[in-house]
Amino acid sequence: LRGSLAWAEASCGAFDPCLGVAVGLWDVTNRSTPPAVEQVHRYAGRDLFKSLEVGRSGGRDVVVFHDEDMGVDLGGIGKGYGVDRAVAVLQDWGIRNGLVNLGGDLYAMGVSEDGDPWKVGIQSPDDPQGLVASLPMSNRGVATSGDYQRYFEHQGRRYHHLLDPETGAPSRPEIRSVTVAAADCMAADAAATFAFVSSVAEAEPIMDRVAPGSEVVYTV
Repeated sequence: LRGSLAWAEASCGAFDPCLGVAVGLWDVTNRSTPPAVEQVHRYAGRDLFKSLEVGRSGGRDVVVFHDEDMGVDLGGIGKGYGVDRAVAVLQDWGIRNGLVNLGGDLYAMGVSEDGDPWKVGIQSPDDPQGLVASLPMSNRGVATSGDYQRYFEHQGRRYHHLLDPETGAPSRPEIRSVTVAAADCMAADAAATFAFVSSVAEAEPIMDRVAPGSEVVYTV
């Protein structure tokens, strides 16, 4: 949660982990038509992350919601966090080489069996078996956000699962996917989510500051 709020602050709300109620409203894997406009506007431009308080009380971690319209949705950062935790456990066990993959978010530990960096393929949005690029990776996390796995189509428009906090609706990017490689998978996950709903001009300076050394691949 603290990591999510740090990304929300750094991105001026373009990454918002508190759109859970809006995500539930869209429910893109089960819908075939968009929800009513007035329902969507309820969540637009709200900076709902500012209503999430994470602190300590009585020696315990405490989370407080200050707005009934907010709900935590860690879909844009949680898998990356899970990968990093798994990597830490493996490293504690003395494992230095391997791949940890959680639903497409992954971390490449050390080197492959042939002693070279791991080769991580970037899936084509239009061909589940095709690749648009391959990245050599060693001790790096990788994550991809795109519009081609969870979505529905209505009147010629694709409504995917990545919401733009400014509109409360699925973003309308010029790109199909964003892949980010970073020092850890949680940063890669959050950065890919944020970059997908933002313009390149907006995203790259923020990523340079928050996740220095990250690599970004856009697929159109």
